[in-house]
Amino acid sequence: MLYVAALLGVRWAWTAAFAAYFGHFLAAFGLHFGWSHAAAMRRTGFGIYLNYAFTAIWFADVAWLQAGPGSYDARARWISIAVHAFMAFMFFNATVVFASGWTRWLGATATVLLVVVKLRSHGTFPPTFSGSRGRGISA
Repeated sequence: MLYVAALLGVRWAWTAAFAAYFGHFLAAFGLHFGWSHAAAMRRTGFGIYLNYAFTAIWFADVAWLQAGPGSYDARARWISIAVHAFMAFMFFNATVVFASGWTRWLGATATVLLVVVKLRSHGTFPPTFSGSRGRGISA
C-alpha cells in the first residue's frame, strides 16, 4: 500500500484502501454470513456492531477527505486521533486477538511495523493531505 500511496498520493491511497476493505467486508458478510445480520450476530456477538461502526467511520473519513481536503486537514486533532486509534484497535483485534495461525503472526508483525513507522515518522500526527498544516503530504 505504501507503493500505491507514492503513485496515487495519500488521498487516493486512503480511498483505495477503504475500497479494498469494503470489498472484504461485503465478501465476508455475503459469503460467510449469507447476508444475515442474525448469523453474523450469532458468530461475532456485539462485535458485529463494532464492525458496522468501523465501516461507517472509515467511510465518513474518506468522504470528508475527498469532499474537502482543506477542511479535513483543518479538523480538530482529537478527531483524527480518535479515528485512527479506533481503527488501530479494530485492526489489532481482527488480526491478532481473534485470528489464529499465520494470520495472527502476520497481524502482529504488521502492528509492530506500523508502530515503528509512527514512532520514526517525526512528523505531525495525523499527516496532512493538502499541506495546510505541518509538513503536509501532497494529494
